[in-house]
Amino acid sequence: MNDAKEQRELSIFRSFLECCGLDLDPGAISQPKPPEPDILCCTTSGTWIAFELVELVDESIKRNLAIAFDEIPVELQRAVAQLEPEQRRHFQTKYQDRNVGVQVDDDLSASLRKRLPNTIVKILLDDRYVPDGDGVLHRAGHPNFPPGLRYIHLTPTYSELGPTFDQVAYGSYADQSSKWLRRKLDARTYSSAHAMELLAYYEDGFAPNDLQIQELGELITSLISQSHFERVWLFDRPKGRVLGHWSRPPE
Repeated sequence: MNDAKEQRELSIFRSFLECCGLDLDPGAISQPKPPEPDILCCTTSGTWIAFELVELVDESIKRNLAIAFDEIPVELQRAVAQLEPEQRRHFQTKYQDRNVGVQVDDDLSASLRKRLPNTIVKILLDDRYVPDGDGVLHRAGHPNFPPGLRYIHLTPTYSELGPTFDQVAYGSYADQSSKWLRRKLDARTYSSAHAMELLAYYEDGFAPNDLQIQELGELITSLISQSHFERVWLFDRPKGRVLGHWSRPPE
């Protein structure tokens, strides 16, 4: 077992203990070897519970989101600046009171991401691309949309200092949550003499919104009876907040 991984899991679990409301003894924590789950902890009444930990947004998604949020708005500004003078004036006049929000696939490759801003600017200059009533250009409505671009959302800024640009969050990290929850709840590799619970946690500000929590809860409810776990927890570690927990229904 990797010492750094063990230390991180122990730190996460101790953060969870501070807000979960369980009657657990922080002085009675051990980290057994597989196939036992990651953490074994005892209640103050002497009942042991085994906790398996899983982060619900993996590093590749966090890295891709961070790159997208940092780079795409800057590259869109650069793409406009590189237009021919007449085209640039036309673009700036057309979108002077608009914010251009784009949403891209989180797993978009670096090479496609690099080319995307120039393509977006060309689309916005093309009068054949007409936003819907909410100011959105959808991939579904335009088969020639480039790979990786989900939509472009034009919203009013109520000034004429634009255009401005931003990257609209795409909830594929919620898809990641579902993937990891399914994987853990379907797993048959854990074994313990004690009741097992799943502690699914978020780091780095990637916790889901209320609707996503509801959807994840429905997924957990549909899978928990066939799993090894008696209860599943969703935990927002940075905010020290339990987002929800779901128990196996009585038989």
